[in-house]
Amino acid sequence: MRLVAMRLIVMRLIVMTMIVMRLVVMRLVAMRLIVMRLIVMRLVVMRLIAMRLIVMTMIVMRLVVMRLIVMRLVAMRLIAMRLIVMRLVVMRLVAMRLIVMRLIVMRLVVMRLIVMTMIV
Repeated sequence: MRLVAMRLIVMRLIVMTMIVMRLVVMRLVAMRLIVMRLIVMRLVVMRLIAMRLIVMTMIVMRLVVMRLIVMRLVAMRLIAMRLIVMRLVVMRLVAMRLIVMRLIVMRLVVMRLIVMTMIV
């Protein structure tokens, strides 16, 4: 009876140690899975941050390009305005020259008429 009881106790201890070992192994596997998940999550977060930074840099680049285009358009507009002003100044000078020429011609005509009347 004693041997049977001892044998049962030993068997029970072996079963208990096996259960404990299995629990320890399961716990280690669970820990490993949690660590793996954390690593994957960290990688996903890093990837999202990297993508966000890329998107931000693309937006900034677009804004810089837009600003350059606007500055170019403003510069072109200023050049066009200057050209228009220059053209107006030239036209005014030409008009003044024509008026002066007409006045000279008118004076010559008047002088000629005076001379003609004096002769007559």
